Amino acid sequence: MRRLAGEGHAVVLISHKLSEVFAVADRWTVLRGGAVAGTGDIAGTTPAELVALMVGESLAPRRERTPATPGGPALVIEGLTVARDSGATALDEVGLEVRAGEIVGIAGVAGSGQSELVEAVLGIRPVAGGTIEIGGRRLERRTPEGFYAAGGALIPEDRHHVAVIGGMSLGENINLRALRHAPLARRGRIDIGAARVRARRLIEEYEVRATGEHQPMARLSGGNQQKAVLARELSTDPSLVIAVQPVRGLDVRATEFVYRRLTEHRDRGGAVLLISMDLDEVLALSDRIAVLAHGRVRGVLDAADATRAGIGSLMTSSEVTA
Repeated sequence: MRRLAGEGHAVVLISHKLSEVFAVADRWTVLRGGAVAGTGDIAGTTPAELVALMVGESLAPRRERTPATPGGPALVIEGLTVARDSGATALDEVGLEVRAGEIVGIAGVAGSGQSELVEAVLGIRPVAGGTIEIGGRRLERRTPEGFYAAGGALIPEDRHHVAVIGGMSLGENINLRALRHAPLARRGRIDIGAARVRARRLIEEYEVRATGEHQPMARLSGGNQQKAVLARELSTDPSLVIAVQPVRGLDVRATEFVYRRLTEHRDRGGAVLLISMDLDEVLALSDRIAVLAHGRVRGVLDAADATRAGIGSLMTSSEVTA
């Protein structure tokens, strides 16, 4: 982009990532609520000033993360071997452990086997070998139903096509995981009144901005859709949450909200497996970081000791380290 600008071209960069804006832009314009909230030169402003314009107020400083106090294993993967759709090996005898009360981030360039790992644990991709345990329970018949029954929850990468049902209402989306259980399920029927009460409570608790529980899901902003997904998945008190690119395309305020909720789930003793292509995100949220490259785990690092150089070296390594 800088080269194009140097050659005389005009470049418009649209991004939620302030690090990108400050790295390449000369001037900035903030849009909020469909109107211009401000404009100016990059050299004369700070990230904090732009954040205030983006959200309409200053964000509270992010709380310092307390050290994790891991418990027993929530997810144990041993010798997992999975093929891609093409038949090539996607995962080659992968081993991974996520304990209760910790966030384990997966670092790696796109295409290193992240999608196949999630699909194998969820039960929608066949495995050629290996075992998967959730909460000490081996998933013999790997299906999404088995994954959720074992205490799993998923925040998918594809929000619009996988995480939500756009043609259904906000309340219906939020209650999807609870329809078979009391108080929503009564003698094989859904208690509509109880469903409305639950939906309204979660909409308020997760700060979903909507006209009400009847608003079509497709009409919510991306950030509010993601808050609804968090409400649906975390309200079941899962032992394991798999979060894939959980803040992709979100603004600063929604990003902070997602980070806070995942951290609070960890603090309550839940386990989180975070998969993200954004190394800043992995470093900011993780207690431990597993580096995945060429279908294998190249090393597992304590986040407090991890460096970009060290992670980058493992990403390009062909040797597995302890």
